[in-house]
Amino acid sequence: MDGPEVLIPLAGILLVFGTPIIIILTNHQRKMAELIHGRQGQTAGQDLAPIYHELKNLRDSMNSLSLNVDSLRHEVKAQGELRDRLNIGE
Repeated sequence: MDGPEVLIPLAGILLVFGTPIIIILTNHQRKMAELIHGRQGQTAGQDLAPIYHELKNLRDSMNSLSLNVDSLRHEVKAQGELRDRLNIGE
């Protein structure tokens, strides 16, 4: 077994075992490049966009409710002052 007879099985073995290793290394290199260049952070930020939107809606709702409570508080206070002026409470 000299020359080409030895090279053919050796090439077959290298192809069978070498291809998955090359694929794994290429995937790892791509993922590392994404981490270094910040692309993974951008996709995470895009995934959080709906949450930020919901938080904004919640904040707006809380502000609106707070204004309504303040408005009701002023109305109750004004009614109390009116009642005191008219001496209805006695």
